[in-house]
Amino acid sequence: MLRGDVTRVGILFVLLASATLSCGERTPTEPDLPSTIVAVPEPESYLTSPQRETRELLVDGRATDIEWAGTGQPTLLLMRGDRGGGGGDFYASVRALWSYNSITSDSVALYLLIQWPDRAADDEEQPLVTDVDWLDADGNTLLDCSTNDALVNPAHWHRSDRHEDQVVVELYSDQNGDYPADMWRWGAATTNPLTPVNVTEFVGAGADGDTLGQTTHASAGVADDFYNAGGGWVPDEGPPFRHDNFLPGSNVPLFIANKGSKDTRLNRGKPVSEVVWRTVAKVLQQCDSLNPVRLDDPSARDKTWNPGDFVPSFTLSFPQKALPADPEPVRSQLDVLARGGWDKGKWALEVRRLLIARPADISGVRQTPWNDDVKVFTGHTYGLRITIYDASKTVGSASALVPLYIKPKN
Repeated sequence: MLRGDVTRVGILFVLLASATLSCGERTPTEPDLPSTIVAVPEPESYLTSPQRETRELLVDGRATDIEWAGTGQPTLLLMRGDRGGGGGDFYASVRALWSYNSITSDSVALYLLIQWPDRAADDEEQPLVTDVDWLDADGNTLLDCSTNDALVNPAHWHRSDRHEDQVVVELYSDQNGDYPADMWRWGAATTNPLTPVNVTEFVGAGADGDTLGQTTHASAGVADDFYNAGGGWVPDEGPPFRHDNFLPGSNVPLFIANKGSKDTRLNRGKPVSEVVWRTVAKVLQQCDSLNPVRLDDPSARDKTWNPGDFVPSFTLSFPQKALPADPEPVRSQLDVLARGGWDKGKWALEVRRLLIARPADISGVRQTPWNDDVKVFTGHTYGLRITIYDASKTVGSASALVPLYIKPKN
C-alpha cells in the first residue's frame, strides 16, 4: 500500500478525484462523505442482464457492474493510520447489499465490496525459508541425502518476516458499537483457496472435501470468523481450516505439495508458493530434492533446492467435522466467504456473510442457526469498522465506526 503520512489515491478510481490535497496540507481533504452505508436489497436474478440469469452474486474478487451497480454510488471511508496502528491515510470505497430469493423472498446473504489502493499485492505469510543448496554451479549434487539430513535439519530453516495484505471487518449490534459483535478477517494468502475439484474429474475427491463449493461460490475462500459477547474475540465454533506447517519451536516444514500423483487443481488452483492444500500434501523428507515451488515456476531451470527457497508456513483444508463420528459438519466457521482480487494498483475484496442456513424466521429474515453470530435484521442499523493492513499484522489503517443500515425490501 502507499506508505507515509500523505497518500495519493487517484489510482483507485475516478470517483475519488475530489479527495485531493491542498498546497501545504499533510492529510487528505475529507470530501462530503455519506454518514451511513446502506445495504440495499438485490434479487438473486440479474434482472438487468439480457440473459436474466438466476444465480447468487459471485464471490470472486471482481467488482462487475452486473453485481454492484444496483447499490448506487459507493460510500467513501477515510482510513486513518492513527486508528489502525500507524499505517497511511487513504480512502476506501464500500458498497453493500443483501440478496433474496425473487420467488420466496427469503433473505440469503449480506455482501460487502471493499476497494482500496495498493501498489503491489503481498500474498505470502511468513514462509519457511531454507539455505540448503542441492546442486553446485555445474549441476553436481552437493548433498548425499542418505548420509546428510540438511533438508530437515532446523539449522537450515528460518521463518521469513514477510506478511500478507489483510482486511478485518467488525460488525457490531448497533451503530454505537454495542455487543455482541462479529469480526471477519481476510488474508491475501491465508483465506483465498480456489477452484473446487469436480468429482467427475477425480474419482474419490469428494471424500477429501475438495468438491465443497464446486457449484456455488467456486472461487471464494473461507474468511476467519470471530465472535465477541463483550469479553473479547473468540473464534466461531468449529474446527480450524488453517494449520501450522511446522512443529512448535521449529521452522522445518512438515509438508510440501505433492506434485507427482495428482493434478495441481487439487491445490484449489492456488500456486504452491502461497499455500499447500492438505489433500495434496506429503511429508517433507531429507531426500526430497525437488522444491514444489520451483516445479510450479516454468521460469526456474533448476528445480532443486536453492538458498532462499521457501515453503508456505501453513496448510489449508475445509473444516468438515469436529470429529469423524459427528453426524453433521460444524459449519459456523463457514458462514463468511471472501475473495480479494488485485489489479492495476488496487484491491477489490468481496465478502459474503450467510444469513440463511436453516428455516428460522426472525422479523422476516432467516438467520444463521449459530449462537456465535450477530443476528442481522432488515430495517436495523449496525456499527461497521474496517481495518486494512498492508503486508503487516500490526501496522494498519482503520475507518471510524460507521452505521450500516440494512434497507428493507419494501
